[in-house]
Amino acid sequence: MRDSEIQGLVLRVEPSGKKTFYLDYREKTTDKRNSFKIGDAAVLTVSQAREVAKTKLADIIRGIPIITGKKPDEITVGEIFELYRKQVLVHHKSTNAENFISRDFGIFFPRACSTLTGEDLATWRSEEKKKGKKASSMNRASNAFLAMVRWARENDKIAICPLIQKKVKKLPESDSVEIIRYLSPDERNRLLTVLDKREKPGEPDYLKTIVLVALNTGIRRGALLKLRWDDIAFETRTIRLRRDTAKGDKQNFIPMNPIVFRVLSEWRQFRQRTGLGEFLFIGPTGKSMHDVRSSWEKTIRDADIENFRWHDLRHDFASQLVMAGVSILTIKELMTHSRLDQTLRYAHLAPDQKQEAVDKLESLYY
Repeated sequence: MRDSEIQGLVLRVEPSGKKTFYLDYREKTTDKRNSFKIGDAAVLTVSQAREVAKTKLADIIRGIPIITGKKPDEITVGEIFELYRKQVLVHHKSTNAENFISRDFGIFFPRACSTLTGEDLATWRSEEKKKGKKASSMNRASNAFLAMVRWARENDKIAICPLIQKKVKKLPESDSVEIIRYLSPDERNRLLTVLDKREKPGEPDYLKTIVLVALNTGIRRGALLKLRWDDIAFETRTIRLRRDTAKGDKQNFIPMNPIVFRVLSEWRQFRQRTGLGEFLFIGPTGKSMHDVRSSWEKTIRDADIENFRWHDLRHDFASQLVMAGVSILTIKELMTHSRLDQTLRYAHLAPDQKQEAVDKLESLYY
């Protein structure tokens, strides 16, 4: 909103609701547009903002610079990334956003943020498409980059950026067809056979334990590997997923079926021989296990199972429940999904349920 009395005085309202007074002006020597932050509207009154604006306009007329140091419109994307990494990304549980920005948008790092336009993003998309990148991947990367630029603008790190002045539309993801991968009965038998062979007499295998828990709870790998013993309630047969390890930043409780109860009980008995420790699964450093990639990939090869990722263990959990006739709402809770549409991707696996549902109305008419 522009002031009716002082030319250039503007009240900007961010999407978060924060209101800030700015003075938009042109440099006397270069005639270049610039913007000076006067202050927070929650602190300053309109009259006070007008007085500051009058003083600054007088300085501009006299040729006195009102912004010292590097101007906001000169700050580069690389400099913004370093600020964003230290102030925001450092608190993220995942490094995905940092990797997307540094890997996919490093070409923009030398550029001033004020020079970025929608055409730059369109060119980047075109080049990435030539490399074979799917729309869904480009959307994830650009979402991370745009979030950084918007953060810079909302926190007054930059004065202006044409790229975010208009809403940036996502690419239609028609080239990305999601395939729900789950184990066939034969694949499941082969996998269990290979896992059984890993065990030594009287010594349960860590990978077999982890895989069976994943297949029967749907817990994501990161949260599963960071489980502590105080997260396991054998009395109530529940597993607590703490907020600091859960994807949705929300605590959840997952029930243990007889298989999970048995394998975790056996694992606890085994661990008690050498000291239980804090975490269920300990890595080489003595802290929680970070990854099981190499042992998992070897197991999948030995079981002759193709195109099956670790995350597909989670898909298998949901898929088997749907095909067993479990309510989609119950599955949503077990999967700890925040939205129902995330769970509905599995609904096609139970087409008979729709028919059975409408057939229940038949008795009303006969």
